[in-house]
Amino acid sequence: KPHDIKRILRRRDLAPIRQGVYLRHTGTPTWLEHAWAALLLVSVQDVPTDVALSHDSALRIAEGPGRRDARAKPIHVAVPHRCQVRPPAGIVVHRTRQFNARVHPAAWPQRIRYEEATLDVAAELDELDALGVLSRAVGGRYSTASRLLETSQQRPRVHCRAWLEAVLTDIAQGTHSVLEHGFVTRVARPHGLPVPRQQQRELTPIGVVYRD
Repeated sequence: KPHDIKRILRRRDLAPIRQGVYLRHTGTPTWLEHAWAALLLVSVQDVPTDVALSHDSALRIAEGPGRRDARAKPIHVAVPHRCQVRPPAGIVVHRTRQFNARVHPAAWPQRIRYEEATLDVAAELDELDALGVLSRAVGGRYSTASRLLETSQQRPRVHCRAWLEAVLTDIAQGTHSVLEHGFVTRVARPHGLPVPRQQQRELTPIGVVYRD
């Protein structure tokens, strides 16, 4: 009841993070708590709906707390395409076709599969930034070029499909950064240089390393 909630808030047993969503502590909310609040807020609007973290938020939760730039960004969530949802402040809502097929079957909180989210983010960027997103996904061992390529090929619509799949083919061959891709496409190939051997796995006294 409203008066019970007001009493609990006065006692500081709960703290508001969003309208109608509360935390059980009064400290600074974590990014994960902001993400949970966004999912709850969107899922309980006028018509309850399925919801999942998407785009950069799905990448952020999969890649962990090392993404220092993520906290200031809005939370991205996906809902089934048929749903009409009012986006609350600080939350970007994406109406998504084939929602159930694109959601990770076991991850919690619910999120779009990593490969799907990577392609969604890359599709909204210019070529250089998109290359950075794709390279980070593979270079960081979060996915593989073959899985990203397979996901792209299964989509009926892909922005700049030919460019994207050509880049993923290069990444599969070892170009795991914007700099490495630039060397292959702007130096090695145009000048007829030997194809470089990249990301060669080698066991050393300090562990496994990957050499070019």
